[in-house]
Order: sequence, then structure tokens, then C-alpha cells
Amino acid sequence: MRGRDFVAFSILAVQSLVFVPRGVGAEGAASNPSPASWESSVAAAQPVVGLEARPDSGRARYAVCAECHLANGLGDPGGTMPKLAGQHRSVLIKQMLDIRSGRRSNPLMLPYVRSLPDEQAVADVAAYLAALPPVGGNGRGPGEDLLRGRQLYQRHCASCHGAGGEGDAAAFTPAIRGQHYRYVVRQLIDIAGARRGNAHPGMVAAIESFSARDVASVADFVSRLRDEDDRE
Repeated sequence: MRGRDFVAFSILAVQSLVFVPRGVGAEGAASNPSPASWESSVAAAQPVVGLEARPDSGRARYAVCAECHLANGLGDPGGTMPKLAGQHRSVLIKQMLDIRSGRRSNPLMLPYVRSLPDEQAVADVAAYLAALPPVGGNGRGPGEDLLRGRQLYQRHCASCHGAGGEGDAAAFTPAIRGQHYRYVVRQLIDIAGARRGNAHPGMVAAIESFSARDVASVADFVSRLRDEDDRE
């Protein structure tokens, strides 16, 4: 899809929120966490972040993941699978642990992360992905409302995700620059609708009042941010 078709897709997707009761997640998952449960999730991830980073071991374990996320970790420009290459190791560890524990509802990934034999294996896969170059084409939005997207991003997102979308490894905040447009749209929908389950409470509060246009424009802006190694 291009141009107005992209906008229509985004608006229809975001409007689906009105049919989902808040506090009820996909597959009956719990709603997005309270500050206390967020801190508990971070506390569970911290010891794993402290394990030795062994990307060579992670390469072998990642082979089964590559079937969907691709060998280069760049995912699907159509937004079905996110770009994982170059993501902060701490963020990848926390997300995998959250899926394993049920804090984050992701039925598709659940059997894969549970197949990892131990926490060291989780740390190894994360180390391998973090070392991959985040260079390559990503799915973008239509580019028709970027000023609004920039303004919304600066007002609501930059304080945590950084001015350039670089994230914060120490705070477990993901790098989102250059992420696929449709993937960002879907995550914003799921977080605002309390369906993802492990989003930071501050992010839920920041975006729960976003309109369809807001979601589409900020996701488009994010999709056009670039890593220093991926400048056009």
C-alpha cells in the first residue's frame, strides 16, 4: 500500500481500539503493568543482563528465530516482524523474559522463547542480535503528516526513547529509530488498548489519548529516524 491507502490502513487499525475493553488483553492476558509490576519485571531481567554476552553461542540458537525475523534480524518491512538487529541487549533480554513469563502476551513467540534452555541462552541470543548492524530498508509510512508526527514524538516520546529514537539500554527503553511503520502502529494500538501487557506505565499514559491520526503520524516519523550507520 502507498499514500492514502497507508493512511486508511492506519486509521482503520487504530479505530479497532474502541471495540476492545480496556484492561483485557489478547488471549485473556493481563492489562498493562503498574509501576510496581514494571519494576518487578526489570528486577527479573537485571541478573540476566549481567551474564556473559556470548554472541557466537547466540548465533546458533538464533537459527530457529531467523525463520521469521530473518538471518540479518531486519524483520519484515510489512510490519509483521520487527527489526531486532542492533536493539539494546537489555531490551531484548527483558522482552524475551516477559514473553516467557506471560507478562507480555505474544502467543506466536512463546514456544520459541520457552525452547531456550536457560537464562544464559536468552542472554546469548540477545547478544547476537544486539551485535547485528541495523542497516537496511524498513517499511515506512506515507510521509504525509510528518510535522505532526515530529511534534507528537518530541512532546510524548523523546524524553524516554531519545531525540533520535536511540532508546536507553540502562532504562530498558528500546531503540525505535527505523522500526517498520506498520509494526509501530500495531504496538501503539496494543499498548494503548492494554493488550501488550508489559509496556511502561508512562508510555500507556502518554499515548492512550492518541487519535488515529496521531498514531499514524508518530509511527511514520519514527520509521524515518535513522541510526548513524544507516543514513541515506
